Amino acid sequence: MSLFTAARDRIRGSAVEWLQRAVVKDLDARVKDLLAAAVDKWRADGWDRFDSHEDNCTVQVYRWIRECTRRDSRFALLTVCLQYVNVTPEILRGNQSAQTATRPDLRIEVAQEGRAIECKRIEPGGVWVRDYVHKGLARFVTGNYGYAEEAGFMIGYVGSGAPGTLIARINGYINRMWNTVGQRPIMPGRYAPPILFGASRHVRLGSQAVTAHIDICHLLVELDS
Repeated sequence: MSLFTAARDRIRGSAVEWLQRAVVKDLDARVKDLLAAAVDKWRADGWDRFDSHEDNCTVQVYRWIRECTRRDSRFALLTVCLQYVNVTPEILRGNQSAQTATRPDLRIEVAQEGRAIECKRIEPGGVWVRDYVHKGLARFVTGNYGYAEEAGFMIGYVGSGAPGTLIARINGYINRMWNTVGQRPIMPGRYAPPILFGASRHVRLGSQAVTAHIDICHLLVELDS
């Protein structure tokens, strides 16, 4: 390898590391923008999907995230994983079976930092709202997802019902499940059709969690809107 090539590679490596550090500082906002951009592309494609099962919706989000990272320089350093295997330090040390590893639906990373994303279908009736909390959000609170991270993301695929009403119902389950000092149920944020954004904060309750609190960004996506 020539001195010129070695120097060029060092400069490129230093530049990439600098850019990665800059993205990490703004990671949550960057992930939020990437998810919103992917949903916009999916909507522009006519919400094409096999059916409305949450896995078939999530694979479309994954598809359009990849498209955004290829075509939009804001997201070029971000990578996305589908059905990410959440390997804990205990698993790596051989003290816990790898078969117990949890699998968030999506994970977006830059360098060694990342965010887990759990996706759920949500409807006014049936068990959908309860499952959003008990089988989705709860995994962050207990530390099964994002055990060493201070933030995570939930996507709710809204097949019917008003997103604002659904958030109120979700908060009812949150308050019944974790009536804890320091917890903040979902505060609805910006509504940019087809997405209603929200944010919540939760005290970490699981033994695996490293951080004392976790902030969750919620995106309720109105399908076929």
